[in-house]
Amino acid sequence: MADWPRCCICHRELRTDEQDRQACRLCEATIGQHLADLPGLYRELDDHLAPAAGPRQYTTGGPVEAPLPLHLEALSLQAAGGIATVLVTWVADWCDHLGWTMPAMPARSRAQLAEAAAFLRRNLPWAAEQHPAVDDFAAEVRQLHDAVQRITAPVEPPHIVGRHPADPGAVEACGGLLEMRPGGTTVRCTRCTAAWGPLEWLALRRAIEAPANLTGHPAAA
Repeated sequence: MADWPRCCICHRELRTDEQDRQACRLCEATIGQHLADLPGLYRELDDHLAPAAGPRQYTTGGPVEAPLPLHLEALSLQAAGGIATVLVTWVADWCDHLGWTMPAMPARSRAQLAEAAAFLRRNLPWAAEQHPAVDDFAAEVRQLHDAVQRITAPVEPPHIVGRHPADPGAVEACGGLLEMRPGGTTVRCTRCTAAWGPLEWLALRRAIEAPANLTGHPAAA
């Protein structure tokens, strides 16, 4: 009996009405939200490009304090090769798969990003159904989204609570780290982005701890 089709992004079983898709609708919605967020997050990086303000004392003929360095990660995300470049590259890739002419893009990276994000959102349903690398696309968009948020809204690092074991019917374990953000109730795999709520996490934790308990070894804290 053939395995039930799974989402290529989160690896959960696709629902009956998702059998003609590569990615589930939940993952599609997540990608779409990330794309919708990126133009605004990009603008927020402006506040982090300039050196941090600090007390400066200027005296006639005296030394002047050296300015603090620019935030290099914020600069790289806005520069060539950053967020706008990555999204425009995906626009070109999708147009190639669809047989479309690449749309003209504005010269400025901020406008490029807005145009590219809008194009990708409009055509995301097609990609979720047919693009052969929609999982790679989802991973890159998520990485960009996370990279900006680490600058604009830094938070305490998440707690690592284990590793993602094999799902029922899977050939091998995912192996990604399972993390929970401080104060949060959802556990997420850093590799495949699958997520578990409080009750689901309790069941998964029992599955993770069961092999250790059977062999007499204590489970990881």
